[in-house]
Amino acid sequence: MDFKELQSTLQKLTNSKISLTQIGDALGIKLSTVSTRVKNGSELKYNEIKKIENYFEVKLTDNKSGAQINCNYLSNYNKYSKSESQGERLKKIRQALNLSQDDFGAIFEISKQFVSLLEKDKTFLNNEKLVKLLLDYNVNINYLLGGIGSMFNPPQFEQVEDDLTQKVENILRKNGLID
Repeated sequence: MDFKELQSTLQKLTNSKISLTQIGDALGIKLSTVSTRVKNGSELKYNEIKKIENYFEVKLTDNKSGAQINCNYLSNYNKYSKSESQGERLKKIRQALNLSQDDFGAIFEISKQFVSLLEKDKTFLNNEKLVKLLLDYNVNINYLLGGIGSMFNPPQFEQVEDDLTQKVENILRKNGLID
């Protein structure tokens, strides 16, 4: 893939005009270098394509083979592979906690209407409330903010240790070994 083809593909994928300056920024090279490479018809290297994918949040190569993906398939892939919005993830978390919008609002001292706005991505939780989600409900903030990882963090060691201790004590009591 050369720079002109890349520019055209990115414009189709992002539905916006992409300048060679933006491509240079994504690659960490000057516009003059990009212009020279465009004139020479230089092909992009694999690591450059990966930088472009990360910068513009698009998919240009197949994960397994590293081969460039056909643009028609590519636009469909990117259109349907977009992760859920933060609001959609927040709604899933609220539902997983079996909380109504009213209950969630009461816990965080916000109105039901504000919860609705959060779930529609019209506004966002402040850091104080994000920390409360993490500390009180063990919500994975990476999941909430970016769709990365699982919805909830794995239990902490102390929590696992306490659970195991309780199970051992119950077994010992059941067998009459402790009171």
